[in-house]
Amino acid sequence: MRSVTEAFHAFVYFSPAVLAEYERVGITHPRMAYFGPRSAPLGEVPASVVAASFYNFNPVKVAEHIPRVWSLIPPEDLVSIRLRAVSEHLPAALGLSADASRVGEAVELARWAAESCRFEGRPLAAAHAEVQPPDDPLTALWHYVSVLREHRGDGHIFALQVHDVDAKECLIFRRPDAETSERYRRSRGWQEDE
Repeated sequence: MRSVTEAFHAFVYFSPAVLAEYERVGITHPRMAYFGPRSAPLGEVPASVVAASFYNFNPVKVAEHIPRVWSLIPPEDLVSIRLRAVSEHLPAALGLSADASRVGEAVELARWAAESCRFEGRPLAAAHAEVQPPDDPLTALWHYVSVLREHRGDGHIFALQVHDVDAKECLIFRRPDAETSERYRRSRGWQEDE
């Protein structure tokens, strides 16, 4: 499922057009543009909750942006901005026309899958599932895929905890080759000695 849905969901983290939408409200740092919108469905939570929910990021780096982002924009408004940005920019990212009427079956399947999930011990997925699905079919599909993505991510945390793999170790296990591990180390804000 990851290989089918991850790029569809993750465009929101890398799209210059989406990042420009965040910049309009003062979110100018790439990490803030990641931590804020992704954690916004949780509400105005402290950095420790975001770091725990995202697991493999250095909590010090998270604290550089959370709760500061909440002083720029309330979480519920950031959820709306994110969905609006998806609605406006996802079709172009996919190379589609604005008419997304052909995604109806995919929306229904994704909705069914998301609504079939159990959310015990999966706070990030549960928070995203509480967001009102958009009316636009393509954005609704993105929303349901995002719920499923966060459900999968919360499941990774279960597995890491069961096997006593900490936030730094999981980056090594995720991609054991040196080049990719180094890229993850830097993107997650850890120093080499850590």
